[in-house]
Amino acid sequence: MLIKMRKAVSEIVASMLLLLIIVSIGTALYLYLYYRTTFHQQRTEQQILEEEIKAKEQVAILLAVGSSKTDRVKVVLAIGPNPVRIYAVYVNNTLAVNYNPPRNCKPLEIVELEIPSPITLQPNSIILVRVVYGGGYVEAWGEVA
Repeated sequence: MLIKMRKAVSEIVASMLLLLIIVSIGTALYLYLYYRTTFHQQRTEQQILEEEIKAKEQVAILLAVGSSKTDRVKVVLAIGPNPVRIYAVYVNNTLAVNYNPPRNCKPLEIVELEIPSPITLQPNSIILVRVVYGGGYVEAWGEVA
């Protein structure tokens, strides 16, 4: 008679294998969560930095005047202590110029923009000029000559 002997894993080896599997799963879960939170934190810090840079951009309109003869508007801007990106200029809420890519202006600079008017300018009328830049927008009323 032949007796078949089954070989089994001892209780100690089984416990060690189970412990190894649990530690491996725990380590993988910890590394995944650490990666996700670190990535999210870095992305949030980058967005905050971008918003701080935008908030430091300053623009003031010194002069806005239109010409009914040439249908052009001249806008004189004063740039603050940080560089500024100008995206667009509106005249009476109508897009006059869209800068793509944005027009970069140096700090503490006086910038003169002469743009075609999107509307017909009438002598002795008033126009509203809006300049859109990285930190928001600035508006000023101007006269048409």
